[in-house]
Amino acid sequence: MASIKFNFSRLKNIYSDAWSKKDPTIAFEIRLGAGCFVFMMFLSKEDSDKNDRLFIYFRNIETPHQIKLYGYHLGGSFDAYISKKEEDLIRQELQLQGGGNPFNFNAFLNELNDNIPQFLPPTVKGETLRNTWNYIRDDMKNIIDDADKTILIGLKRLPEERKPRDKTLRKLYLYINGHDNDISDFIEAIKERNITLAWTNDPTRTAKSFAQLLTDFSRMQ
Repeated sequence: MASIKFNFSRLKNIYSDAWSKKDPTIAFEIRLGAGCFVFMMFLSKEDSDKNDRLFIYFRNIETPHQIKLYGYHLGGSFDAYISKKEEDLIRQELQLQGGGNPFNFNAFLNELNDNIPQFLPPTVKGETLRNTWNYIRDDMKNIIDDADKTILIGLKRLPEERKPRDKTLRKLYLYINGHDNDISDFIEAIKERNITLAWTNDPTRTAKSFAQLLTDFSRMQ
């Protein structure tokens, strides 16, 4: 089939909200029929080419896939060109291989779009990332810095000419035991004060708890 141009327009609100809150990570899942579709966007100023990528993990068939989005996103344009490959993945996820009732693919895309949440609590984002990361980590190492470094050892104040990297900070959702609402607020707070996180892969080091991190942060202010 020829590619279908489709606008995932209902991404606009959570996309705009992610940038305004200085925590530009989007992750949620949509369950339709027999399918479970995990939508993710990993936004960052330092890696702007990823800002146009919609990552979809098809949970039943355990397949990650990415689609390039076109248009002015803050204005509500998230145009994707859906090919036969994407349609086949969706059919497999919905377990539509074989006979049964006719499948209206365009109607399904509209239903998928209609189910995009208009508000994304940090708890939903954090839980979705943790539940999905082990299945996608090998395919998506480039969306976090130093993917092998998962032991959090503290905070680091940056010089004025450098800024905290979103690809470093979003690891907090994956590797720290804290409430997601608190993590989101903490990321915003340290970015405002030009502080980043220090990670290591040294197994002899002891990981900081979120409570210790908050204490360290209060001493740096």
